[in-house]
Amino acid sequence: MNAYGSVSCLGVHCTAVGFALRKQQGTLAEHFSGSAWSSQGVPTPTGAQNSDLSGVSCPTLSNCMGVGNFTDGSGTGTPLGVQYS
Repeated sequence: MNAYGSVSCLGVHCTAVGFALRKQQGTLAEHFSGSAWSSQGVPTPTGAQNSDLSGVSCPTLSNCMGVGNFTDGSGTGTPLGVQYS
């Protein structure tokens, strides 16, 4: 299951972020090129048990910044900011 929390668009190009439920919850970012969606690689903090992105801004087609939070192995929630392309 995927859940999206935010989208940023430049013309027909859009990036949507949120989380994906697999064995655990993890960050999700997908890019729409105007004709098809593709997954984007988003770095996840070392030791994160769960993570999600709730906001995104893409000032250029090759530079996005996502914000959200992650939970570490001890259950502590921490803000998350990642830059990716």
